[in-house]
Amino acid sequence: MKPHHGAFLLPSISPWGILSLSPSLSGFEKYGGGGVDSFEKNFVLLYAEEFRKVSVLWQLVYLLDGIGIVSKNLSISFSGGESSAYMTYRLLSEYGDMYDKKVVVFANTGQEHEETLRFVDRCDQELGFNVVWIEAIVSSTHGVGTGFKIVDFQSASRNGEPFEEVIKKYGIPNMSFISCTRELKQAPLKAFQKSHWNGEKCDTAIGIRADEWDRINIEKAKKERLIYPLAEWGVLKSDVNRFWAQQSFRLRLKGYEGNCKTCWKKSDLKLGTIALENPEWFDFFREMERKYEGFAPDTQPSRTLPSRFFRQHRTVDDIMKIPTLPGFVPATDDHVNTTTIIQGELFNFDNTDGGCSESCEAY
Repeated sequence: MKPHHGAFLLPSISPWGILSLSPSLSGFEKYGGGGVDSFEKNFVLLYAEEFRKVSVLWQLVYLLDGIGIVSKNLSISFSGGESSAYMTYRLLSEYGDMYDKKVVVFANTGQEHEETLRFVDRCDQELGFNVVWIEAIVSSTHGVGTGFKIVDFQSASRNGEPFEEVIKKYGIPNMSFISCTRELKQAPLKAFQKSHWNGEKCDTAIGIRADEWDRINIEKAKKERLIYPLAEWGVLKSDVNRFWAQQSFRLRLKGYEGNCKTCWKKSDLKLGTIALENPEWFDFFREMERKYEGFAPDTQPSRTLPSRFFRQHRTVDDIMKIPTLPGFVPATDDHVNTTTIIQGELFNFDNTDGGCSESCEAY
């Protein structure tokens, strides 16, 4: 199957887009007087379709300058979301000659939607991703890091097994102790890369879009050799939707549902909507609260007990009450929007999320 593919930004620019522009735009701080905050506040957003991505690029020059291809090996971190899948497709089909060797990796947490697993499998079968499925192996021994094991669509965990193993060792994850992404995504991916590349260095492609630029940590990107093709291409959520709307299949999840069922990083709006529509999705977190709320590893003396997943030390039952609060209006599904959205799409003004998008990236 060869997917339809729409036009994308500035085809004459080198593969990583804005990196080649940064020298000529290096003096653009005059628009904002320096730091990212002032630039964000003072930047004049261009709403017209033909200028919208250019405006995003000018922001990203400030953020991504200095990050570039530094290896002959590429690991593509496929989160299981549509943005990540779009990135993977383009990297494999359009930029295959930029790296000598490439591998696509999906890290399953055991709390992904079944639809996510089906989508990963279908991308593999119909788009030729040749995905390597991995899961975390958590050692109970202090000082021994998380490893990985190879699974597939049939054998992948579906009842939170890897997630519970992380909680057994590190406690319930929350905004103060962010162990889930670290141990379920980053650590097994690093362990896999070390094994797969036989110790050779590699770049890691992360599927963060241009309208999610505030999720990019430049220092970590340089240290961990991370690249952000979607951000550098100026890709927005609407671009991703437009691509998948032309395909024979797509991820059948609403935009606010995300791949991780009840991620504690989600906004109250999203959590409340999920609680209203699919309360059973919270069963795993409720069971983990029951079993591990009183547990704090020796390395976390500052942990407040009983432990909770959600912000403001709220329980699952507290989250279930959100839809009953005065003025609550359920979230809307943005996965069907194929046009330029409002200013919030570019600047992500909805800051109620704690770093959660529709998918959980390894970084």
